Parts: sequence; structure tokens; C-alpha cells
Amino acid sequence: MVRFEQQDIDPELKSEIGAILSCANDIWKGLDLLGDFSLAPARHGSDRGNFVHIRAVPLSEADKCEFRFDMPLQYNTREPVSIWVERLLEAAAAFRDLTQREEWSRSLRRLIDDAIAPVADGLHPARLIAIGLKVSDVSPGYQMLADIETLGEHLRMGIHRHRVDDIGVFGSELADLVADHAERKRLRMLADVCGAIGWIDDVALNLVDASSMSRSDLVARLNDRPAIDFHFGGDDDDDYVGELVWDEGVIRCLVGEWTAGWTFDRSEFVLSECVLPETLLVAWHGRRFGDLIEHPLIPGDAVVVRAELTDGTLHVDLELAERLLK
Repeated sequence: MVRFEQQDIDPELKSEIGAILSCANDIWKGLDLLGDFSLAPARHGSDRGNFVHIRAVPLSEADKCEFRFDMPLQYNTREPVSIWVERLLEAAAAFRDLTQREEWSRSLRRLIDDAIAPVADGLHPARLIAIGLKVSDVSPGYQMLADIETLGEHLRMGIHRHRVDDIGVFGSELADLVADHAERKRLRMLADVCGAIGWIDDVALNLVDASSMSRSDLVARLNDRPAIDFHFGGDDDDDYVGELVWDEGVIRCLVGEWTAGWTFDRSEFVLSECVLPETLLVAWHGRRFGDLIEHPLIPGDAVVVRAELTDGTLHVDLELAERLLK
């Protein structure tokens, strides 16, 4: 039986967040500038840092810069709702008093619009969704954020959140974003032509089958998130620890059987306490993995592209076949 790791916000914390938003909105209601506080949507894993992101949209159509506020998803000591409400309202008041926020927002918007223009047309266009400003405790006292809708590694559109700490670095991030989106558009069109949602490599496919996970369950769980973690095998469903992850349109896996001393990470097989002659390793290059090792998940016809033995640990890089996933 397969046992999945929790992927979403803890229900207790989710309830607390709801109470914080409700209480803050009751107090803030009737004040100028900002609308209601709500959660800002983003693709799973797109925002570095383990945060819930709260937003409030300006009431004036002339104002384009959104208020933003971070709340940690995990913290060791639970704090009362009233404390978080106070922090949220203080941050909103500080945002209101930042007279240059719209100027900063317009400059950032121009930079982003110019950068994403090459991929802003046709099927699956990249779009700037929002510019936000988060009041910060460190100099210069604020942080700009940009929510940009692009194709993710799972070839589906979603909002990616960028935190702008340095304009020069952010310019490089935008260039990477445009290149990634263009390549994912190409992959998405190839998949669409074949009636598929993407591809899956042979080890990931064998892992799915070994865990007794259905293909439909796999597709449903990976439809809107970059990865899923799970355990299976043995009396306690803990013999194998696995992760299935999207990698540029292909589902790959990380899996290990600790008691047997091996792990596999996307394309690299690692085996501890291994003894093999150097001559065999050299001869293994370009040949079948199964010529030397039989493995329950790695197909014998996987091609060895690198094999090294270091301090008794074997490292093997493999070239794997990929199948359409429909």
C-alpha cells in the first residue's frame, strides 16, 4: 500500500489563517486605499521560503501596486491570532504611507513587460499578473514582488512568484524565465499533438507500478504540483521512500531502499558497499545496465553513460527511455 506525505497546508494552520484574514478584514473595513485581505495564488513551490502569502488589492483603479504580507507555514511556537492580525495591519499601514510605491511598481512593470514580450503572444502566453510590495524589516524597508503566469515544468500554466532583491539579478531571472517558457511551449505543443500531458521515464513508470499507484492517481496528483512524496513496501509501508517530480515535461523519480543501501535520483544510481573491478566499470560504459546489475526498478536496457567506484560506493549515470503519458 502506498502512503503519501501531506502536500498542503495543515488543516489547523489553515483554520488559523482564515481567522486572521476574517479578523483583519473586519478591523480594516472602511479604511482607505486597500480592499480585503486574501491569499495570493501561486504555483506550488514557486515562492522560495515556506510562506503563506497575503495580498490586498488597491481600491483605486489608478493604483497598480498590491500590498503583500508573508506568514510562515511552520513555526515552533503558535502565536495568537491577535498577534498576526496586529502585524498584518501594521504592515498595511506602513504600505499605505510609502508614497513611492506606485513609481517603483511602474518601473518594475515596464521592465517585466519588455522582457516577456517575446513569449507574450500565441498559445500559452506569458503574462504579468500583479506587482506587489512587501514591507520589510531590513534595508531598504520593502521588497518588490512580481507574479508572472508561465508554463511550469509540468507544462501547465500557473503563477510564479518572483522576489526582487536586486534588479540586475532579476533581469537575469527574467531572461531565464523567457527561455524556459519558450522551450516549454514547444514541449507542450509536442505533447498536445500526441494527446499526452507529457512524458515519464522508465524508472518512474516502474516505481508507479511497484507502489500500486494507479496511472490516473498519478496524473491527478501531479496535475497542479511539481512533485509528490510517498512511502511503500513492507509491513509499515516504509521499505521504499519515493518522490515523483516533473522535470521539463518529463516525470522522473527519486527513490531509495535504505536497508539495501541504494538510491536513485533522476538518472543516477548509487550503491554503497560495492566491489567491482575497474576493468568491468570501463567496459560497462555505453552498455546495458542489466549486464552487471539486476534491479527491481531500473530496466536492464538502460544505457550506462558513466560508472565510477569511489571509496566503495558505486555511482552510475543512466540514459533512460521516456514514454508518453496520457
